[in-house]
Amino acid sequence: ELLDPRSLYRSSWTDTTVAMKMLAAICLLAVGASAQVGPSGIVSPDGKNIQFTHDQAHNIAVIGPSGIVSKDGNNIQLTHGQATLSAAIPAPAPGTRTLPPTLAGLVGASGIVHPAGNTQFTREQAEDIVLIGPSGIVTKSGKNIQLRSKRHLIGEGGAVLSDGTLVQFNHGVSAPTILLEGPSGILWSNGQLTQKRAKRSLIGPSGMITADGRLVQFTQAEGQLRAKLTPDQSSRAIVVGPSGAVTLDGNNVQFAAPAAATVLLDGPSGTVMSDGTLVQKRAKRHLIGEGGAVLSDGTLVQFNHGVSAPTILLEGPSGILWSNGQLTQKRAKRSLVGPSGMITADGTPIQFTQAEGPLRATLTAEQNARAVVVGPSGIVNSDGMNTQFNAPAAPHVILDGPSGQVMSDGSLVQKVVKRSLPLVGPSGVILADGTPLQLPAGVTIASAGPSGLVLSNGQNIQFS
Repeated sequence: ELLDPRSLYRSSWTDTTVAMKMLAAICLLAVGASAQVGPSGIVSPDGKNIQFTHDQAHNIAVIGPSGIVSKDGNNIQLTHGQATLSAAIPAPAPGTRTLPPTLAGLVGASGIVHPAGNTQFTREQAEDIVLIGPSGIVTKSGKNIQLRSKRHLIGEGGAVLSDGTLVQFNHGVSAPTILLEGPSGILWSNGQLTQKRAKRSLIGPSGMITADGRLVQFTQAEGQLRAKLTPDQSSRAIVVGPSGAVTLDGNNVQFAAPAAATVLLDGPSGTVMSDGTLVQKRAKRHLIGEGGAVLSDGTLVQFNHGVSAPTILLEGPSGILWSNGQLTQKRAKRSLVGPSGMITADGTPIQFTQAEGPLRATLTAEQNARAVVVGPSGIVNSDGMNTQFNAPAAPHVILDGPSGQVMSDGSLVQKVVKRSLPLVGPSGVILADGTPLQLPAGVTIASAGPSGLVLSNGQNIQFS
């Protein structure tokens, strides 16, 4: 703890001399403090400057040429390089008061400590400072810096908040004060509640400005992927990939799998798909050498002796005429037909259904190759020339017996046996020729014979 110089004057002359030395030492501390140590940090000779935190800056009691005396007793000793460094930074003017809390930051000779991020002055900026005050910085070059703090403007009938929100006070209330303020609202002394305006992100096709003012530039690939998201999803997305997005709140977004591409246009040399992809078809060509050639269908051609690499004069669907007069017959492509399916001439495999297999078994190989649909009554061919099957002949009797018949198509016909006597029941009779006979109510058969019936009511029935 420093001695009060005034108490030393009450002692002897020797004490007065000591008091003068103490005053001189204090003056040297005040003058030397402006060389390399400021209220917001230390400028080191190696360029690695030290920035004080808000608590450290307010804990400084005295700054001297060799160190810093702090209020809590944790003093800081400067290194030899720091102590010998001489930076032409003037000391703050006497009477400079501490910046108000509304400034939301601490300004020193070497930088600014701010909740949103510290600002380090360059050497030129630090040397240009003349005076630091509560509202700004005065520089030698005349380019003064205004320290702007966003504050609420409160009037008689209303207020403008720091975020631009307009507040109208209730009728009869004059300039209430703020009782409690939080990140989402304000409670006034008249009981009125004000909701603060939430900051939102501004999103464009190539980048966005976040709610805290940061600029984010999208890459070309990310811009195309973000176009699939809603504005809310894009503002919350940290990383966007081809299969989904990772968001700030952990609710990740999974993209739906794209639909399979379909053929929009098919031509002889290529295909245009629905997703814009172009598929180039590979054309088969003849390979011609000195002594022979391999045709596009795989046919091998041997040139006549003494002829070197003739050219094609004329080519048709069935053969080639060469410049040396040689003729080559092309190999016809044929379909391979089996009992359960076939491979067409263009290599397409076709699987027969169970019902179609027996029908195709009756066709020739050429008919099978051209047949698209085969039914019980005919064939639909790929060239449009449909084939109608002849109607099957009516079956005839191959073998006739007493109880049935065998027909030419293999079917069996069961004969109905005729009985000689009628079938008599309690309510009726079925005669031998199959005629049913219904008896009157309450009447029964008294007697039955081969030629007729006698009923209980005396009625007789004669068989034909």
